[in-house]
Amino acid sequence: MRKFIFIISILSICFFVLNCSRYHILKETSKPPDLNRYNKIYVSWLNLNESDWETYGYGSIKAWKVCIKEMNLLGLQKYLQDLLPNKKISGDKSQSRVLPTDEGLYVKSNIIKIERSWGRIRSINVRFHFYDIKTKKKLYDANVEATSRGAHWNNFEALLDATVYNMAKFIAEKIE
Repeated sequence: MRKFIFIISILSICFFVLNCSRYHILKETSKPPDLNRYNKIYVSWLNLNESDWETYGYGSIKAWKVCIKEMNLLGLQKYLQDLLPNKKISGDKSQSRVLPTDEGLYVKSNIIKIERSWGRIRSINVRFHFYDIKTKKKLYDANVEATSRGAHWNNFEALLDATVYNMAKFIAEKIE
């Protein structure tokens, strides 16, 4: 009987650990090609809606815009640089998209939906498009649910930051 309980306990722990992914691929168009050959990676601006400032409890649109800028420049772009230290990471500096003319890989993101519960971010559903900049050819598409797992605090910005980190983790794992 003890052996049976022990085995069930181990299987339960394994099931829990395996289902604690920080992102889930909801749909992908095809298996991604070898993206590791690209040394320059350019990422688009995460299109967090500026008019949602009250929805997320910000005192002003200006404060929400600062948060959006930090999530893009100090979040997504910085996390990608940390996760892909041998790659040159750059990206949009503001919401107005300027397509790169150089060569490399362009990762465009479109936020589809932000899932919330109890006023907190639970996950963000985002569609990623990977393009070869030189040929403008789409290489890979994926709908991804990035979760807020990994946040150490329960405040809004910490949960948003953890979700952005998990987006960067998805992109880095596709490129590696």
